Amino acid sequence: MRRYAIAAILLALLSLAAEPASAQPVCGMSFIIPPTPVGRSPKNLEVPVAFQYAFSIALVDAFGGPVVGYPAAFVTLTIPAPCANPVVLPPAGPSDPFGVMTWPAAMFDTPGGACVAPAAFVTIIPIGCVLAVPYVTSPDEDGNGIITLSDLGSFQAAFVGPGPLANGDLNRDGVIGLADLGFFQRHFVAP
Repeated sequence: MRRYAIAAILLALLSLAAEPASAQPVCGMSFIIPPTPVGRSPKNLEVPVAFQYAFSIALVDAFGGPVVGYPAAFVTLTIPAPCANPVVLPPAGPSDPFGVMTWPAAMFDTPGGACVAPAAFVTIIPIGCVLAVPYVTSPDEDGNGIITLSDLGSFQAAFVGPGPLANGDLNRDGVIGLADLGFFQRHFVAP
């Protein structure tokens, strides 16, 4: 009988030890999922999905594993002034089974405005972690809520000149090229 009692106690202790503590993200291990710049467009939902802007981060714990179910209320994406149309956005929901938190396309169906540093940042509030976003891009270059020939002029200047990336890298791949012109065209002609 005593042998069974000891075995039961050991099993209970092992089951307690096997229960993971609530995983917490680690700042140096959590990261922005490429493409890293934020993009916004007043026609974000009118263009095909391949041309829409969304944004995601991955929360990683101290052991390199995903932080699952992390509350959306603990994380924000901030596009501060002096950027056009400053905003603070929580993600759409808690982190998924892969530790990913997402800001879907609908959150970026707003007036844009290209902006360079300090462009935007993600804050994981409980641990005081700030992940910097290098720039905010938009086919609505001036942030007035309408994609016009004036915006095309700003894009063209970045396309033929030295940048800045915020004005020309509309597909967020880190270079200004013909694919960005295709992005501008899709947003410009969208209903």
